[in-house]
Amino acid sequence: MAVYLDRHTTYKSPAQASIQDELSDQRPLSQFERALKELGVEVIHATSAPAKGRVERLFGTLQDRLVKEMRLRGSGRSKRAMRF
Repeated sequence: MAVYLDRHTTYKSPAQASIQDELSDQRPLSQFERALKELGVEVIHATSAPAKGRVERLFGTLQDRLVKEMRLRGSGRSKRAMRF
């Protein structure tokens, strides 16, 4: 399984690789990347402008849909929303 993300620092670590990292052919991971790695999910970072746009549109659609679904189910309150 893989997830396609943009290169925002939430998803990609801005840290420079240490000498140890370079010698072991690794790069620093963000906490998000480490969590996905533990779950066995591959992270693919968008590198071109069109790819970044696709990721942003997808996230916008998902966020918009979530709010609408929560309204339809009456999950406006915090506790009900968290269970949703």
